[in-house]
Order: sequence, then C-alpha cells, then structure tokens
Amino acid sequence: MEHICTPKATIAIHGKSISQRQQCLENDDPTAHAVVESVRLLKKLRLRPQQVKDCRVYVEQGICPMCAAALRNYHIECVVIHQQEVEISRFYFQNIK
Repeated sequence: MEHICTPKATIAIHGKSISQRQQCLENDDPTAHAVVESVRLLKKLRLRPQQVKDCRVYVEQGICPMCAAALRNYHIECVVIHQQEVEISRFYFQNIK
C-alpha cells in the first residue's frame, strides 16, 4: 500500500458518521490530514478512546504513518481502505515494540 494520505476520512461510531477533509493548506498546518482532523474532532466531542475503540475509519486512499499513529494513539485499531479492512497495528507498527 502506498503512503498517500486520503483527502477525506469518515469515522463510523455508534450508528453515526463523522467526516473530515484534509485542511493542510487552509489551516497552514502540515499535520491537518483528514484522519488527524477526524481524531481531533473526536477529542473536541469529548469522546474518549475507550468509547471509540470499536469504530471504523473509512478512507478512499491509503493513510500515512502519521495518520496511522493518530488512530493508534486514540485506540482505533481498524481502517477500511478501498473497502478492505486493515488492522493498523499489524500494517504500520510491525517492527515497533
């Protein structure tokens, strides 16, 4: 899989969905990837990692290591890329202990 970050991310949680788009240029923030912005929104909504650990993140393209780390740090373990489910910890963190 390529490390091209997706322009839009949708998090499905408790029967609802939260979508964010990449905002690097608008915010003059190189870390404002769609997945990172989605995690930031979860935090603003005061959803704790324990409340979102079983949710799914849907993206059209791949995600970069920074976005994978953001999901992992928020205890989100699964992302769906092109309708294929990928376990974050096995894909991006196999060599990290």
